[in-house]
Amino acid sequence: GGSGGDDRGEEGRVLLINKAVAETSGARPLFAHSGTNAPSRLYFSSLFDTRRHADETISVECTTLQELIDGHSPTVIKIDAEGGERFLDTVRDFGRVRLIVAEWDWTHNRRRAAWLAVEAHLKAQGFAVEVKGHMPPFDESGDAILHDASGKKRGSTGMIFFAAGRGTA
Repeated sequence: GGSGGDDRGEEGRVLLINKAVAETSGARPLFAHSGTNAPSRLYFSSLFDTRRHADETISVECTTLQELIDGHSPTVIKIDAEGGERFLDTVRDFGRVRLIVAEWDWTHNRRRAAWLAVEAHLKAQGFAVEVKGHMPPFDESGDAILHDASGKKRGSTGMIFFAAGRGTA
């Protein structure tokens, strides 16, 4: 690693920040997913209680995407935030960002309108948005249908998307 407090990797290209992404900064409860074995429970943890979770929460410090962009001037953002991707529509200035690779988690962001708002915001900011794979079907109220009639989960609940802009589209 670097010297003098540089938290970036050996090449100075990757920065890991031990915070959750939220709409505001500060401490919030993190819900530990209870549907998997103990060592991997935190893998599916979220600020949202939309999955089965343990009774106790873990306090986690949060930051906004705008604060991260302002403080670190990234050119690429990769997001797999168990619902936090919804906050892309709160970013006022993407700065030098030219590519966003993200997973939209339909478990935590069930409303089709929420996806459409983020997609419209990214397009308004000059990004070309491309969805990989397919979107789930939606019920008449606009919620993603993630289970079949018997209650079994229908495939993946995540949708990968790319937002390319600022000379890369």
